[in-house]
Amino acid sequence: MGMNRGITNTVRQRGRNVDRAHGFTLLEILVVLVILLIGILAILRLFPGGFLTIKRTAEQTMAQALSQQQLDSLKNTSVQAEAILPAFPQADDSYIVAQDIMPNDLSEATNASLAQYGVNSLPNGLTLKNFSDINQVRLVVGENVTIPVPNANAAKGYGSVYVLQFGPVYNEFGGDDNNPTDRIKVYGAPLERVEQSSTTPSPVTGGTDETGTAFLNSPSQYAIDYTDPTNPKIAFYPRIGTGLRQFLIRFDYYALPAGGSGIPVVETALDKTITVPDVQPSNEPPQPKWIALFDTNAGGIARPDDFYQFKRDSEVVSRRFRLVSKTPGTQPAWTDDPYEYAWFSPQEGDVANVGVLVFNPRGHDYLERTAAGTQTLTARVDYAILDNHIIHEDRVVPTSAPYALKLSLPFVLTTGDILEDQTQYNGLFPSGGDDAPDVLLVNVSTGEEIGHFSKGQPDSGLGASSLDTKTGVIRLDPNIVENANNSLKSATIRAYYKAQGDWGMQVQKAYARYDRAFQPSETSFKAYYIDTTGTSSLRRNRMYFRLCDAGKMVILGEFFLKDKNDKIIRLSNEAYRINDNPALFETVNGIKLTWIDLTEQHSEAATDTWQWTDDVTGQAVSSVQGGSIKSRVIWKSAERWRKVDTDTFLPQAK
Repeated sequence: MGMNRGITNTVRQRGRNVDRAHGFTLLEILVVLVILLIGILAILRLFPGGFLTIKRTAEQTMAQALSQQQLDSLKNTSVQAEAILPAFPQADDSYIVAQDIMPNDLSEATNASLAQYGVNSLPNGLTLKNFSDINQVRLVVGENVTIPVPNANAAKGYGSVYVLQFGPVYNEFGGDDNNPTDRIKVYGAPLERVEQSSTTPSPVTGGTDETGTAFLNSPSQYAIDYTDPTNPKIAFYPRIGTGLRQFLIRFDYYALPAGGSGIPVVETALDKTITVPDVQPSNEPPQPKWIALFDTNAGGIARPDDFYQFKRDSEVVSRRFRLVSKTPGTQPAWTDDPYEYAWFSPQEGDVANVGVLVFNPRGHDYLERTAAGTQTLTARVDYAILDNHIIHEDRVVPTSAPYALKLSLPFVLTTGDILEDQTQYNGLFPSGGDDAPDVLLVNVSTGEEIGHFSKGQPDSGLGASSLDTKTGVIRLDPNIVENANNSLKSATIRAYYKAQGDWGMQVQKAYARYDRAFQPSETSFKAYYIDTTGTSSLRRNRMYFRLCDAGKMVILGEFFLKDKNDKIIRLSNEAYRINDNPALFETVNGIKLTWIDLTEQHSEAATDTWQWTDDVTGQAVSSVQGGSIKSRVIWKSAERWRKVDTDTFLPQAK
């Protein structure tokens, strides 16, 4: 018994010891929890960086896809603009080119920054946002349009429909029904210049011209008299009939600096309209009459405020297309004149239009007499892009259901969303009203508006279609797609929308062909300067450009130089990138210029002191062509602009 009791007590004691070994005190538990929390927090601190990296990578991928998509679209079309410039539309229907805005400038516009370019008031319907960051570069010059094959469609009737590449565009209608006006310029090929005197004897009859008649061989010519550089005279062939014949003139002029004194600089007046009244039929053939260029009472143009004198041989003159109607959606009243167009797309809000034009069908097979000979009629269109932050993408509708279109960007903005600056989003277009579009769909082939989503909901034209704003997926109603009147299967649909993050798309394009300036002060957005005389302080192995061309590529045709021993060097077809480092800009007479340097490809240009020479052909350089086009996508992340650029070479407009 004593032994058993001892064994029992020992077992009980061991059990108590075992229980004590498997238990934890409150203090021990708290210590463990603190250690765990410290470890977990340390691990969690790694996740935000990882999440941020994933977010940045996704944004970068989307931006690269958008940029490449835009560039591929430009590559796959034969339509190329002459240039895309930093410029400001004015209330008088003109544009001011900002030659010193660098392509990489993403700053916000202010009233003071605009005033330095002569913009003292904003045009109707536009705000500083329309002139900020990538919206500084948005003037499309000379988008070439071969008049398309006429097509009949339900909304407009018979005509040749064309969708502008970079819509929506800034547009307003004005005038009356007999003389409607809008914000774009549509014109033909340059006319042939004939320099004459408006006061000397006739080159045809040899007699004295007492009637102010100019002598031209055809309507493809114009005459100009440079005798008075403050007000040159110009003459055109009139048309027999009723109505008006209009021409666009683009020219350079010498402008006095602010204050009215100092060395004049060269400015460019873009696309001013000259009006030539038609003449009534008579027994005598109509003759061109001289008018003073700046005589507005006779059909001339208004003199620029800073005008000093006209720059000889700088003008480009073209026949302007006539706007037939200012009421989109109505059958145009075409005449027998092929130089006519109307708007197919309706106005969106006060100053916006998607940019679908319809041309007189007679223009499709019309042969135009130009300075370069007889050619198929081609229209050139100048217009200002409304807002580069409106994304436009083309998508092909599937041939079978489900008819889903995936946009490149998620988180599509809808009316009522709160933006980063805590303002409310009110749709794509200014003053669009309660039904302002958030996503607008247009059939590229016909130019017809299919429908739109407002506040995320489809309008009646889209039936039961849906929009997933988070993923950017549009699902079209099968009844709409398969309707025989629509024929949307395999159709190319262009979607216009905005996305959270202030995403934007921009195209930068070098000028198609640069002219030569003979003084540094004459260098402009479409002109280069080289020193062949040794009279300039600028380097003689460099070619100079304005700052708006920084970073662009140019191609030099045949060009000639000479070295320190006066040995002639001939080179041709070389590509150079224009310097975009502000620290290396050069200043002459208060004008900052950037440059290309021959040492980029020829190191001996410095040691052998190469310099441009006119001695061989009279022209040191046969041609300087803009050789690059850049697609840029920007977005805002963490209060900073981020961007992706994609560059390529494209054939230039002729």
